[in-house]
Amino acid sequence: MSYRFDSFDPDGALLAAEEQDDGNYLGRHWRGHLPLAQTYWLNGFLANIAIGGLGLAFIALQQTGKSLRIIAFAFVIYILLLLVARTWSLVGIWRSAGRHAARGGTPGWGTIARAMVVIGVLGTLAQMPSLALQTKEYGLIAIGRDPMGPVAAMSLDQTGTTL
Repeated sequence: MSYRFDSFDPDGALLAAEEQDDGNYLGRHWRGHLPLAQTYWLNGFLANIAIGGLGLAFIALQQTGKSLRIIAFAFVIYILLLLVARTWSLVGIWRSAGRHAARGGTPGWGTIARAMVVIGVLGTLAQMPSLALQTKEYGLIAIGRDPMGPVAAMSLDQTGTTL
């Protein structure tokens, strides 16, 4: 089976080895076997939009009044998906950008794409300390070990007038 994506990247056709690649779409992106424009815009930009949508869904979940453990578990899952998707996206863009000139594309676009990957990695690294702390706190809550301790026990005295 042969794939052609010339409509996505008119400046650079796929290399012969890339056309022969029958791997799944996620694997072809990871290996950089998709055209740069498709990799950058579809798998990079739109993937980040989708991750942002998941973030908004998480915020909406927080507003529902659901159990804190459910919210904490959802946050941990969201962070894991964010890191996996961002890593997959950036690695595929980097590799595709490295092959862009060999495909006949303008070398400058490959360089610009790689510069944007570096900016993306630096942005992710800048977020890591905060994300790590939040994920640790939410992770503890998700497994039932609230870092603030157990919920305070309150009761009324025998007369029912004093808490």
